[in-house]
Amino acid sequence: GGGEPEERPLSHEEIIESIKRAYNPRLEEHLMSWERDALTWLKKVLWSHEWLNPKRHRVLPLDFVIPVTRLWTDPTFVAQYNAKIPNPMDLTTLECKLTSDPPGFRSLKDFLDAASSIFENAMKANRESYEANDTVGILYHTAGEHLAKFVRYSSCEFFHPLGYGNEGGWDFSDAGAKATRDEMD
Repeated sequence: GGGEPEERPLSHEEIIESIKRAYNPRLEEHLMSWERDALTWLKKVLWSHEWLNPKRHRVLPLDFVIPVTRLWTDPTFVAQYNAKIPNPMDLTTLECKLTSDPPGFRSLKDFLDAASSIFENAMKANRESYEANDTVGILYHTAGEHLAKFVRYSSCEFFHPLGYGNEGGWDFSDAGAKATRDEMD
């Protein structure tokens, strides 16, 4: 039997590299001040959450690190996912858009909305299976809910001391900090 050899699927590392190649990164010194602060928060706070760190957690990270439809490539799944999630986002794309030239976000609010959407999308995509008590649906919906709260909490804890106030619905005031702490409890 001849024929063409079957194409091997890309590894997770190759997928990440292909995403990075699609963007033209700026040097950190060319980022606006809020972009540098957002990049620091992303790298030092969000990436350090134990559920997003592949060295600490074996199940969840890749579903948030690379596009879901690059990880799960079954055509039926991809079509269903795209129908539910019109604006997908993942952590690799988020970081690339933040540092890209031209900039991928106009403001800290736009960046944080995109960061939060990663986990809100997980809740939305898995809502039906969560409500049907499917184990996988429960896992991803619950993880999405917790991580969306973590985005609100950790961003407030990080940006409030830097002097950020209200960024279009992201309240970094003392009251906002208290509200996000209460939500995490």
